[in-house]
Amino acid sequence: MVSRVRSHIHSDLMPFQELFWRHFAARAIGLIVIPLIVYLSFFWIHFTILTHSGTGDSFMSPQFQESLAGNELLMNSIGKVCFFPVPPCIYNFF
Repeated sequence: MVSRVRSHIHSDLMPFQELFWRHFAARAIGLIVIPLIVYLSFFWIHFTILTHSGTGDSFMSPQFQESLAGNELLMNSIGKVCFFPVPPCIYNFF
């Protein structure tokens, strides 16, 4: 008799447990996974666009501007050869 009661209680809890885990998975996906994907996709878009030159380059250092694709500093420096009038020397500053 006791085992029948236990099996009956256990069978009554199965739909509740299944419903609980379905709700838990839906909330985890809706509140954690989807916002995380949206958040990371904005960073991906930002860093994809960041590699190209734009109107705000003047605020950045020349070293950073050289690393951008399509910038004026890089376009102007390609094909030019730098000649030193005198051979470079190493000076002793001590």
